[in-house]
This record gives sequence, C-alpha cells and structure tokens, in this order.
Amino acid sequence: MERWMDAKMTYSDLPTECLLRVLNFLALRDIATLLQTSKLWNSIINTNEHTIYLQLAEELNTTSALLGSPLDALSGWLSQEASKVRSWKGYCRLYITTERRWNGKERPYSTRDVLQSAQQTRVGWIKIDTEKELLLMTGDEESDEDNCVAVHCLRDPTCEVPSFTRIEISGGFVIFGNVRAGSDSFEVWRWAEDQESISQIIRQPTDEQSQKYERAVLFAGIRNSPCRGELLPMGVLQQPDELRAYRLVYPTLCVGNHAGDRLWLWDIRTRQLIQTIRIEPSPYQEFSMVYVDVNELNVFVATHTVSVYSRTTGECVFQLKEVELRRLAGYVTPPIPNHDSDNVFQEYVLPGYHDPRINVTPPYLLDIVVAVRASPEGDNCVAVTHWGYIILISGLKYEVHEPPGDHSSDRINLGVTPASGIESTSLLANIRISLIRAEGTLQHLDYDGRRILVFGSHGLGIVNLDRGGWPANNFDVSFSDWSRSELSPFPAQTMYLVPPFSGDTDIYRGCTCLQMTADTCWVAWSPEGHDSIMVGRGFPQFNFTKTVGMIDFARPASD
Repeated sequence: MERWMDAKMTYSDLPTECLLRVLNFLALRDIATLLQTSKLWNSIINTNEHTIYLQLAEELNTTSALLGSPLDALSGWLSQEASKVRSWKGYCRLYITTERRWNGKERPYSTRDVLQSAQQTRVGWIKIDTEKELLLMTGDEESDEDNCVAVHCLRDPTCEVPSFTRIEISGGFVIFGNVRAGSDSFEVWRWAEDQESISQIIRQPTDEQSQKYERAVLFAGIRNSPCRGELLPMGVLQQPDELRAYRLVYPTLCVGNHAGDRLWLWDIRTRQLIQTIRIEPSPYQEFSMVYVDVNELNVFVATHTVSVYSRTTGECVFQLKEVELRRLAGYVTPPIPNHDSDNVFQEYVLPGYHDPRINVTPPYLLDIVVAVRASPEGDNCVAVTHWGYIILISGLKYEVHEPPGDHSSDRINLGVTPASGIESTSLLANIRISLIRAEGTLQHLDYDGRRILVFGSHGLGIVNLDRGGWPANNFDVSFSDWSRSELSPFPAQTMYLVPPFSGDTDIYRGCTCLQMTADTCWVAWSPEGHDSIMVGRGFPQFNFTKTVGMIDFARPASD
C-alpha cells in the first residue's frame, strides 16, 4: 500500500474507463484543448469519438426527445451547413458555433434579399415549413396584385416551386385568410405529399380553389402528382363573423373576430368548430383584436393589453390590465448602448429595475400590446408593446381540480379571473412577471422559449434568455388594492440589434413579418430601412420595396 502511495501516478496510469468518465464532466471547448495538448487524451478521444460526442450532444439537447442520429438532432435546421453534418462530432461543433453567432460572438451569414429575381410579387407575409424546407410567401395586402401564394425551396431559395393576405402553416396544413374588414372565411390547403403518404383527409374544395389549383399546376408544369411544393385545396372554413386575427398550431386554428369579443377554435383536420370562447372586449375598437396564439392549455390574446384564457373552462385566467401595464413600465430602466463591447452585434445593456419613486421617467399614457407568443412548453409567454416593452409572463401551467366549498363569488384582481375548477391561490402563486424595454418602438415578435426576436423602429433585435437567472432588484408590485405580486428579474442582461437589419436611427418601418427557426431568422422588410417616397399624380406616394431577408447563424459570414 505504501508503495502505491509513494509512487508518482499520473492520469496516464488510469484505465480507459476512468478517463472516459472524466471526459463526461468536460465541456466541448475543454475536450478541444485536450486534443491539442496531450497525445494520450487525443488517442482516447479519437478512439471513443462516437460515444463522447453523443454524450455531449445529449447535454446540448434542449428538448426531451431522445437523439437517434445527427440528422434527428438537426431536425428543423435550415442552413446548408446542417446538411453537411455526418457525425456527432460535427453536430457538436456546428451547435456551439451557431450559439456563438446567436450571441454575437462571431458574425453570421446574412442577406438582405434571399429570393432575388425569383420574387415575382411584393411580399406581404411569409411562413417557413421547416420539415419540408419550403417558404410560403403571399403578396402584400395593400397592393393591387392578386392574392397569390408563392412556394420557394429553401435548399435553393431563388428557385420558385409552383405559384399559387396573411398565411399560417402547421402540421402540413396551410391557411390563407384576409384580415381586411368584411372577410369571414379561410382557405384550407395541404401539402400533396402529406395527403398521399401520411393520411387521407376528406377534401371539399370550392370551385374557386379548384380553378386556382389547376392554374398553378399548369403554370408549374406538374405532370406527376404529388410533387414537392404542391398544395392541394381542402376546403373553406366559414366563420360566424368577420375575422380580425388568427393563428394555426396544429391541429387547432384559433380565430378572433373583428368585434373583439369572440374566439373560435377549429380542428383543421375535420374543419369543424370545436369551441367558442367569449372574451372581454377592449374599450379601444382599433385594438380590439390585434394578435392571438394558442397551445393545448390556453389561448393568448393581444388587444390593448394581454389576456390568457383557459381552453378547459373558457374563462380568463390572467389579464394584465392597462393601469397595471402603466404601473409596471415605471419600474423599467431604458436600455444602455455598450459602445465598448467587442460583440459583432450592437449591444445594449439591460440595467434591471429601479424604484419608480426615485428618478422617475414617466411612462407613456397609452401603450398597447402588439403581439403575444407562447413558448413551445406552454408554461410562459412573451408580449411586446408599441412603445418597446417586452413582457415575460411565466408560471401559466396549472392543475385543474375542484376546490373545497363554493367560491363562485371570489375574484382575484391580479388581472386574473379565476376559472371554475381551478384553485385561484395556486394559480396566483405560480404567475411571475418580468419585463424590459427595447430601443424605440416595436411591431413584430417571435419566440421559441430560448430567445426573443423583435422588429421595431430600430430594426431587428435579439434577446437570448438565460434561465439560470441574474441578480437584480426585486419589487413587490401592487396590482390592486389588496393583491400583490413580485416583479421578477428578467432572465437576460443584454439585447442586441442585428445588422444588416438594424441601425441607430429610428427609420425601420417596412417590416410586415418575422419568423425564427433553430438556426435562422427571416424577415419580410424594406431593404432601404424606411419607406421611400415617390412623387406621382401630383402628390407624394409611398413605395415599399419588400424583400425577404435572412440570417443563417450556422453559417459564417461571407468574406
């Protein structure tokens, strides 16, 4: 025993099993260092490469799904770089470099106009089908052009697949609708490949849809159906009233009416109305129904404020009232530009909260929520306001059970109306509110649970969330005369404006749509950054040069 203790042992004396165990605790950058500094470690790592990098990939995986292959792990990635990955080692390298570019540590590839000459119509709305690697684009509603839909292949965006208002896509179904006053119906289409190979669903196309389909097939020269990018008409959904906002999250289509007092939930597979929810209308008719989102538990509604309705009961389970939003805004410190940062993006520091009684910056008298998006997990949502506030509402999952006794007359005033069968005290205890303020005004939002993407008067902004939390000032905020809640720290310390879609000046007003995937973001916008003015017919006219811009975070910037 003494001989063993006196002997000078090093890691080279340890068995391979022990060394592999050590590698389990190392990050990718540490493994890269060992590869460059030690012949023994280099040999161990290269010999057991598959096992080591698979374990690293499982640690990087943000979903609960098991990783079967690098191809499975890269499901939903659109970059050409992802198609080059053949091993877990390549996956780990691509994942790390992509995250670095999302955080501005390296410059990603970007283009102001990804479609170039293939774009035949002035873009109004875009949607990405990550599974099919297709981009659907509709014409601008304000133009005089026909409401056509173009399908572009993302393997080569300049290649247009058959040419066929606002558009929604989920689960292989495509919804075309028009939110102009007087519209009360949707067209339902589906990828022909899915109709053929996944499930046969009854089709009831209208004559108009059939004519559109026949023209598109003739124009595209399709001889053998189904083909890639081919859409089949399924039928029309007739709404009970004029529509104002809608969102498709397969298999549910959520529709808000123009009056702002009804939500309709449809099953897109059967095209049947499955639920109607009455909602509290906004006192401001112009903002009666701005945006909606839906998941399995709740419906999220943006009017002049943000509300959450339970799908189980149809009752309002959370509402941030106008006066409460104004009060919360008084706690938020505006972002501070960090000119000393070496980040490739324009960095802004988020200072946290301050006591509104000290050094008060009066909030705007009227602010409205312009968009709301739920997280994929369904336990939180993000809302953004016109004047640049980004609100994170967490703790939205709850258990449904009957509370003891009759509490039908109880009302909780944290902007919350307790629903029947839900214990309101546990719901209140779970809800947490955090908010920050962006530079300038905001118009568009996308959110995937890990990062927030916004577009406003200063262009494209990214907030990367850190769920580990940061030290910050906390305040107990009174939401009514007798209910209080904690204003929680926002899980981020910085936000970034991302070139070439952003700048210091307040001129970026040409965006109509924003979408994010695991490795890219897409924006329908005016490359000039602002509306150019033409003089014609004796008076000024606004000219929108709309294109589709893209940032590929998995791909390095071009030299």
